[in-house]
Amino acid sequence: MKKQIYLLIRYWSPTRDEVCCRYYKSLFFSHADGKTVASKMFKSMQSDCLSLESLVSLGSDGPNVNKTIFRELSKCIKQECQDWNGLVNIDTCNLHSMHNAFSKGIEQYGQETEDLAIALFGLFKISSGRREDYREIQVELDLPEEVFVKHSQVRWLSIGPSLKKIVEQREGIKTYVTQLEKDSRKMPKSVNFKLIRDAVNNPDMKVKLQFLLSVIPLFEQFLQDFQTDQPMIHVLYSRMKDLLYTILRRFVKGDIVNSMAPEDLKSADLGISNQLSDEDIVMGAARQELSGLKNESHKHREILGVRSFYLAVAKYMIRRLPLDNKVLKAVTCLSPVRRFDESSVSDVEVLARELYCDEETVVHLVDE
Repeated sequence: MKKQIYLLIRYWSPTRDEVCCRYYKSLFFSHADGKTVASKMFKSMQSDCLSLESLVSLGSDGPNVNKTIFRELSKCIKQECQDWNGLVNIDTCNLHSMHNAFSKGIEQYGQETEDLAIALFGLFKISSGRREDYREIQVELDLPEEVFVKHSQVRWLSIGPSLKKIVEQREGIKTYVTQLEKDSRKMPKSVNFKLIRDAVNNPDMKVKLQFLLSVIPLFEQFLQDFQTDQPMIHVLYSRMKDLLYTILRRFVKGDIVNSMAPEDLKSADLGISNQLSDEDIVMGAARQELSGLKNESHKHREILGVRSFYLAVAKYMIRRLPLDNKVLKAVTCLSPVRRFDESSVSDVEVLARELYCDEETVVHLVDE
């Protein structure tokens, strides 16, 4: 009945000679606005005699309210420790930003596929009879005898496995719907079945399914790679930038993308005049499904939908990804592949200044 936050502390251990991460404590709240959370965090660390002036930064698993916590906690510590330099800003959770970017795209194009995935799971979830009937169809059509995957809109890209299963079972779904339509007594009256029947009879659905399956792996790979306890901050900036530029190159002209520096993207013109032609825009296997549509207006509508998807994703990523964060950009110098890169020296200097090192330390670091 209460809201809860887990606090963990990551610190350098002289005895273990390595960075360690340990559970500190849990805090409980009725109201959990940013100011209240920051105040309780400060009082907790203060009462436990933690060295507040040694606090370097905050990591967080949410993209919004933690900005207030960051600001309010900094204010509290500064009042207590006058010589404290402040928190180093490594920005908020990049995983949430990537998931939300994809969600913004699917709001523009492909929402029907999400509804279909939820409906299919719901139709068979509570009926052993329906599952048995469908299993007979799977055997008859030599399809994998597997159930549909549950999709939740709040789970990171659970839609990927769900859509793969739908495409794999496409003929089975169509056969099942056809059989039920022949017997009105067995045909479900539920909203789920109506949605599934409409999807089966909609040729545009094939285009949407294949298009999303061509995009999802880009986001899945990022989310999987960064859900780890291993040090990844030295590759975070480049991976965010690479994914954004990959999305841009799928629908924006190459020479336009190549001329865009990360810091200039917020003012970039992504309008139709700078986008690829209908023939060149990247759609994956959806291109083949598109060619099967007989109605030209339907083809054009799907192309416009694909453009809307890419544009929504790109705009959200440009707005929310911390590509202007000096720390994340400079910390790439810690990557082993950059150890012989001359520009890494200037990154070391930037990083040292962002970490509030004194001038003498900065000079020694650059020399080293």
